[in-house]
Amino acid sequence: MPDSSSPIDWRLTVLPELDSTNDEALRRLSAGADAGEIIIAERQSAGKGRAGREWQSLPGNLAMTATVEIPDERPASDLAFVTAVAVMEAVNRLLPGQRRVEVKWPNDLLLEGSKLGGILIETGGALRVAAVGIGLNLVRTPKVDGVKAVCLAQSGGSATPRQMAELIGESLSGWWQRWREQGLLPVIAAWRAAAVGIGEPILVRLADGAELSGRFADIADDGRLTLQMADGEVQSISAGDVFFG
Repeated sequence: MPDSSSPIDWRLTVLPELDSTNDEALRRLSAGADAGEIIIAERQSAGKGRAGREWQSLPGNLAMTATVEIPDERPASDLAFVTAVAVMEAVNRLLPGQRRVEVKWPNDLLLEGSKLGGILIETGGALRVAAVGIGLNLVRTPKVDGVKAVCLAQSGGSATPRQMAELIGESLSGWWQRWREQGLLPVIAAWRAAAVGIGEPILVRLADGAELSGRFADIADDGRLTLQMADGEVQSISAGDVFFG
């Protein structure tokens, strides 16, 4: 487990309404704010998901962004995995029994097979600083076509947005420090241990609309998805949407 000390001294800001916590974070960074801030919106009017999708922010659910420095020797793309294991660790502290969060490549958080939340990493024009957006369904489940969703309360967990953000901040701080000092390998090991679908047949839809089918062979040490095609060819994929079944 990561060091429990907190290398990031978070500043917490709670606002009643924003267009998007990521947009607000990027505005603040562009205006000269330092990294190390957690921004929570009680309501978002234009929440964002990955690839330009809308993110539904229902009352009582978590909409937050943490601004995080990117160590010079680390790629910003690593942060999606660092954040996923941190959020997973924080939520697991609230779940009863043997229930545990799982991760779906590249950035979905699942609970009992349904989507609990997601992560969106943006860098904007800030130099070596990222806006780490996290959305979690705490008490309400959004209705999204083609997506089976769940909220924390349905699985016996309970937290206010602020409580959840503070737990995530604590965990993210520790995992960020471990990533900075040891690189991505321990992060990927934790991510892989909670991953769904490894070894199963999948379809991957790429950003240009192309689709690849094969077996989800593994997650590489740099976070890329390894896809084994029917003819034995192995594809290394850095971005895309994964579909099972």
